[in-house]
Amino acid sequence: MAIQEIIGKKGKKFRANVYWKGERFLGKFRSSKKQAESDERRIYVQLEDGTYVKEKVITLDEAVQEFFKYIAPNQMKAITIKVYLDSYNLHVSPVFGKRKLNSIKPLEIQKLWNRKQSSLANSTIIKMHTCLNQVFGYYVEMDYLKENPMKKVRRLSPNYKEAEIWSREEAILFLEKVEPYQSYIVFWLALNFGLRYGECTGLLWNDIDFENKVMHIQRAYHENTSSLGSLKTANSNRKIYLSENQLIVLKTHKQNQRVDTDLVCANSLGGFFMARNIRRVMSEVCRKNGIKRITFHQLRHTHATFFLSMKESPKVISERLGHADIKTTLSIYQHVTKQIHEESSKRFDKFFSSHTS
Repeated sequence: MAIQEIIGKKGKKFRANVYWKGERFLGKFRSSKKQAESDERRIYVQLEDGTYVKEKVITLDEAVQEFFKYIAPNQMKAITIKVYLDSYNLHVSPVFGKRKLNSIKPLEIQKLWNRKQSSLANSTIIKMHTCLNQVFGYYVEMDYLKENPMKKVRRLSPNYKEAEIWSREEAILFLEKVEPYQSYIVFWLALNFGLRYGECTGLLWNDIDFENKVMHIQRAYHENTSSLGSLKTANSNRKIYLSENQLIVLKTHKQNQRVDTDLVCANSLGGFFMARNIRRVMSEVCRKNGIKRITFHQLRHTHATFFLSMKESPKVISERLGHADIKTTLSIYQHVTKQIHEESSKRFDKFFSSHTS
């Protein structure tokens, strides 16, 4: 064992320099010899009892590419991997990509997140945070890294924008005008049940229990792989209860389907609708009838807002939408919940004041 001494522009630096079974193990540079000697003793003890972790000397770019090539495909959907990599390559790689994995400090990452807040939505930064946390965490698990720096980086909170939605009148008018189109059922499902696009197009007839008046949401269609697959989250797997009118619409639609198919939402050949064709129909109907143009996903927001406006419990709505946390529901639709809380306060004041004045 020995202490390595380096003289630089800022004075002397010291680090542990341990040789063990023909291999060299170096500690971090320290400002005092005493600190380096402490590192030396610790390294020696860890080598003796087999707990020493030798950090893998690779760059962050190399680590990210390795993780998303060999590990992520077993844990994530292809589209999720693409989203993470796109964000990483655009915003993180230019800053840290060529740096050694063990050289990146929590404060550096925190400063990057703070800078990015002026140009990016928090949701994008959160994706990058999650990406780095998984990569660093993996290399810690593999004993290639001693500590995950992301544990000391504060994760930003989502800053949900007020959802762009339709009024009740706009939604009714749209369904009336889109009814002649074969894709009508896709829009009807989104507005009546708040389903995501993949949940609508992935719905099968055996997911609907007509006798017990229940719809089971248990899979989604993934257009990038042209196949049925998993839902967005575990909470997305849910049951939605159907009214008599909704049952009638679904039964009628099944009877009128032009082809024999397991899909509730089927094109003329009995296959899956393509997202671009759904967007085209939506744009066309809105343009011809003077209806405000919103995205398909905003039909889900419209559905949820209607429920909140009806004073339904946020907990019920959260379960209906398949949100993992009721806080997500309340954050996205805070413009509606604020109005509901104000009205509740007025009702309470009217109730209580009438008995105390």
